[in-house]
Amino acid sequence: MSIILDSSQNAATPLPVALLSAAEACERALRKIGAFSINDEAADNDEMEEALKWLDLIVAEVTGTRRCYWLTPATVTFDWPNGESSVVLADAMGSGYPPTGILFPVRAWLVDYETGDRQTEIELCRRRKYEELSISTTAGSPEVLYIDRLIENQMAYVSPVPDNADNLWKIALEFQTYSRSVLGEQGGEQAGDVPTGFDQTWQLWMVTRLSAEIGDGPVKRLESSTIRDWRALAEGYLSALLYHNREKNNRPFQTRRYGG
Repeated sequence: MSIILDSSQNAATPLPVALLSAAEACERALRKIGAFSINDEAADNDEMEEALKWLDLIVAEVTGTRRCYWLTPATVTFDWPNGESSVVLADAMGSGYPPTGILFPVRAWLVDYETGDRQTEIELCRRRKYEELSISTTAGSPEVLYIDRLIENQMAYVSPVPDNADNLWKIALEFQTYSRSVLGEQGGEQAGDVPTGFDQTWQLWMVTRLSAEIGDGPVKRLESSTIRDWRALAEGYLSALLYHNREKNNRPFQTRRYGG
């Protein structure tokens, strides 16, 4: 006998887990290290400011060391100038260039200028390979794309160099951006009153990791064993979150037959 459950939305439908702002995540961490009592009306301003700065460092570190799909916006297509081996990405992409900048490229395609159709995927290469190819390669349709790691005036380079006014190209680029600051845009009293950029599933990791950082001297100096335990817990949470972070599909995982 099957049991039918009513899944309709009504007044009794549970709410999702609350999404903490950056300041609220800091409050949880300050409370965890004993700097913000449950009886206090608000956290100390200086301690809150210090916690926010450490949270900013944590967000930058974790989003800069792994693929974060929420930092991958829609693929941007832009013109590649004929006869040019390189472009300043911000200039070439225009409004498509992300305000926080490009952390690293993910995939790129050569796009027909007239039809807008993707013709072929372009290899993303390292600087050494690009420079080796650029020495001897003649003009033609771009086959490799190298993007440097400069913070300002980030450059993109192609080889071969397109040199045919009758056969123009566009480049479609998929990339991951840098994370935005949790300090907010206004600063001052508005600092921290912004989303962290992470969804609910990351919040326990975030508070635990932040507690370990600010409890190791910046706000309070706790026992080293406590800090070690929190760091270990945070690392375990982060490891488990790697599954959540990956894109999903409905196809079973397959491996290639040995020798096939």
